[in-house]
Amino acid sequence: MARDDLLSTKQAAKILGLTTQYIRDLCQDGTLDCFKLGREWIIPRSTVEEYQRTRRPPGRPPKSSAEK
Repeated sequence: MARDDLLSTKQAAKILGLTTQYIRDLCQDGTLDCFKLGREWIIPRSTVEEYQRTRRPPGRPPKSSAEK
């Protein structure tokens, strides 16, 4: 894996539009496939891209036509 394929929590947060603390929480609970290097979480770019494709948008889901 090339060095460009590895991201810090700060870089992943910027890409995903989330806070660094939330990224660390996702790493700690296993939602993101990360590993620790010293005190820092390292996240493969492919993991961030996969999370971006599959995550649910923030906020309340829109009402369906059946609920109106």
